[in-house]
This record gives sequence, C-alpha cells and structure tokens, in this order.
Amino acid sequence: ATVFIEPIETIEANNELQALRETELQEIAKILFALSAELRSQLAAVELAASAVAELDFIGAKAVFCESFNCVVPEITGAKTTGAITGTAGVPPASRRAVGNLELTDARHPLLEENLRANGGSVVPVTFSLDNQHTTMVISGANAGGKTVVLKTAGLLSLMALSGLPVPAKAARVPFYNSVLADIGDHQSLAANLSTFTSHVANIGQMIKLCAAT
Repeated sequence: ATVFIEPIETIEANNELQALRETELQEIAKILFALSAELRSQLAAVELAASAVAELDFIGAKAVFCESFNCVVPEITGAKTTGAITGTAGVPPASRRAVGNLELTDARHPLLEENLRANGGSVVPVTFSLDNQHTTMVISGANAGGKTVVLKTAGLLSLMALSGLPVPAKAARVPFYNSVLADIGDHQSLAANLSTFTSHVANIGQMIKLCAAT
C-alpha cells in the first residue's frame, strides 16, 4: 500500500506557491503578447532585416568555405544545356551539342577532402576538360581507383558553380548547364525484377528523354 502524508502546515504554502507560478506565467504571456504586437507593426522592416542578415550570413559562409578549401571563383561559359554524368560508358547523344568548355584543374571533392583532413590525409586532385569537339570522357580503372570520385566531383562542382559558389580547384570553367543528370551506383531490385544493367539502361533512357526535351 502507498501512504501519502502532507503536513497541514504545508498546504497553504503550496497553494500560494502554485498561485505565484500561475501569476508568473500569465505575466510572461502578457509581455510576449505586447512584444509581438509591437513587432507586428514593424513587420515589413523585420522581414527586410531578416533577409539582409540571411544574405550576409550566406556571403560570409561562402567566404569561409572559399578560404578553408582554397577555392576559386569559376567562370561560367556557353549556352544553357543539359549535362549528363553516367557511371557507364557513354553520354546521351542529345547532349552532344555546342555547350562550351568544362574545365577543372586540380579539382577536389569538398566532403572527401574534409574527411581526409580529419584523418591527416590529403585528396588527390583531378584535372580534365571537355569541349565541343570532345564531349565524352570514358573513365576506366581498377576498383577503388577513384572513378566515382571523379564523376561526383565533376557533377558537384558544376552545380556549385552554377549556384554562385566558389569551387575547390585551382581553375574552373563550367558551361551554363540547364541541369546535371547522374547515373551512379547500382540500383538492382529483385522485387521489381530489375537487374543492375537494366537499371542503368532505364536511367540513361530517362536522361535521354530529359535531354531531348531541353
């Protein structure tokens, strides 16, 4: 059995304590309501200030990122088009048109570099270029040789450049891509009766349609 004992002398003191707590909460609510009412009258100015602070914070973050990863401001060239990055050999024919040059010199994937820094390692930089005469690059090599890293680095840095961000490289020139499409990794599914090869073909087929539409 449980026995609850409360001395009669504490009842009145406890009731007073609860009343004081309720009064405190009511006073806090009044203060917050009054402050909210004052801010509501200055809503336009508050929104403008918040937007300015967010813009300044974004600029500051870009500057810190640029300094931390020794970045450069990329050059954006060429007409709007669609770039394709695929883990298998080949680029959709629809994307083989005048797009300008994609040039990356000593490019590094920022996430990979950050992880290696934590362990005292360093990234092996990547340098390559594509132009209107050489629109396709086939990357071959042994497992764990960095093929996927090159693909992801090219795609990520292209999107970063088009988003107005500095990129971790010594030099960078990126065409004005309308979109960047990627087919990287294995997506087989026994439930959907989808093999690895079939999955790649389906993805590339969809990429061709999107390229043709743009």
